[in-house]
Amino acid sequence: MPSHCISAVDPLRPPEAFRRIGGTDSSLLVDPAFEPAIRGLDFMAHPGEPAHGRGPSVILDLPGRPERLHVRALRHGGWLGGFWGTRIAGLGRPTRELEATRQLRARGAPVPHPVMVWGRRHGMLWEALLGTVYEEETRDGITLLASRPDPATIIEAARAAGSAIRELHDAGCRHADLHIGNLLFRSGDHSSEVVVVDLDEARVGSAPGTGRRMR
Repeated sequence: MPSHCISAVDPLRPPEAFRRIGGTDSSLLVDPAFEPAIRGLDFMAHPGEPAHGRGPSVILDLPGRPERLHVRALRHGGWLGGFWGTRIAGLGRPTRELEATRQLRARGAPVPHPVMVWGRRHGMLWEALLGTVYEEETRDGITLLASRPDPATIIEAARAAGSAIRELHDAGCRHADLHIGNLLFRSGDHSSEVVVVDLDEARVGSAPGTGRRMR
C-alpha cells in the first residue's frame, strides 16, 4: 500500500507486520512479538496508573517481557464525545494510527513502538484500546515547564524538540495535533531526548519540501 494511502486502511484486515485475532464483534491487532504477553492481559480489569495523553489510559506490566504497555482508551472529541462517551464509530481510526506509527518508527522517527489495537462491538459503535510500549522516565512538555526548569534545561529541551520534529518531518509525517503536550522529554547526562506521541489522524507520505514545512 502506498504510504500516502494510510487513510484507506481496512480495519478488518491487519496492516503490515500485525496479526489479527478475533471475529466481527471482538478484534485484536497485535505485533506478533508481543502476542503471548498481550493474550495474558485482561485490559478492562486493571486500574493502572496515570499516563501521558488526554484520554483515559493505563500502564500495564507485560508478562514475560521487560517493557510496560501504555494502553489508551479511544474516544471521540467534540460534541460526539458527549453523546457516545467511551465509544467510537469503528476500528478504522486506531488501525490507521497503529499503521502510521509503525511506518514512522520503521523510517527512524522518534515515536513509540506500536503494539496492539483491541476493539469490542457494542451495537453500531465500538469500544477500543490502543497500546504502545511505555516510554519510561519521560514527562510531557507541559509538565516539564510546570517544574520551572533552569534556563540550561529549557535550552537543551528546545534543541531536542527541534531535532525530534525535524526527524518526524523527514520521515514524511504530517502530525495533526503537534503541540508541547505531545512531546515526551527524557533527560540524560547533559542531553535530552524527545518522543512524539498522539499520532491520531497523522499521515505518512514523502518528506515535505520547505514550503510545506513552513505551513
